[in-house]
Amino acid sequence: MTAEEYLARRAADPVLRAQDEAAAARHAALVDELIRAQQPLVSDLNVAGANVASVWDLVNTRDTYPHLVPVLIDHLPRDYPPAIRDGIARALAVPTAHPWWPLLVDQYLAADQNRVQQGLAVAVAAAAQGEDLPRLKELIADRNVGETRALLLDAVKRLGGEEGISFIADHADDPELAHTAQQIVKRAERSRARRQAR
Repeated sequence: MTAEEYLARRAADPVLRAQDEAAAARHAALVDELIRAQQPLVSDLNVAGANVASVWDLVNTRDTYPHLVPVLIDHLPRDYPPAIRDGIARALAVPTAHPWWPLLVDQYLAADQNRVQQGLAVAVAAAAQGEDLPRLKELIADRNVGETRALLLDAVKRLGGEEGISFIADHADDPELAHTAQQIVKRAERSRARRQAR
């Protein structure tokens, strides 16, 4: 059955059509709710010089926006829906957020929604610099932090070089880290082998 045939059958079946319409209505209501919820943030971003309709416009741009980072930091701890807090966190996944790195870590550890914690882990990893390596290692070694620790591993590799890779290899038996850690170690071994073959 082709996709067109499948959609035609769904449209012809009154029960399935009603289910699809109800799902579309729920989705539209959620989108409207998120647009309304993030209006204070979007307004502040645009006053600061952005031209965005959503925080996700920043997440998806290749442009830099160091002048907007303080606005994002101001809104990060506010009580937004998880999808918006995730977007704020991911928009802060830039090196220019480094001055607020301790705040990002605090927010990461306090996050009670997995989606928000994932976004904050991405921000913590991207904003980290060399002096943050010991704290990153502590976060990764702390199993109480949860599975999002795996998102910090690339930062340890980036900042720690061979020592970082060795640290990652030492944690490759942690069930929450194993997959990502093993991938990083394998890539590092292949890269090392290519360099030696030259």
